Amino acid sequence: MIAKIDQHLRTQGLLPWLDTTAIGVGRKWRDEIQNSLQNVRCAAVFFGPSGIGSFQQMEVYGLVHEMAKRRIDLLPVILDGVKGTPGMDGFLSEYQWIDLRAHERAPGLRELVKAVNRANEKYL
Repeated sequence: MIAKIDQHLRTQGLLPWLDTTAIGVGRKWRDEIQNSLQNVRCAAVFFGPSGIGSFQQMEVYGLVHEMAKRRIDLLPVILDGVKGTPGMDGFLSEYQWIDLRAHERAPGLRELVKAVNRANEKYL
């Protein structure tokens, strides 16, 4: 699902950073993720049926730090298979999410593109 979202964003002229495609073989993935967090203009946090794992939680902490320091936009996104409202604890519970479950996918993708474009406009 994330790869399809990445592909859709690219067809809209956006350049998402996705760890599975951006981190080369033999690179230290923790360093690469940490470095990328310092350069993003906005970030999506994806909630799947399994929630967020412990390492993803650490990434969220890094994003919240960058958000406070540089005022980047943080975009919680709900994926297919999530029942009800996901457990967005702490800082993430304050943000309006984007719903990409099957019944909301098309409008959700439009909203995601719009949110990323809006974040990019702040840097022009």
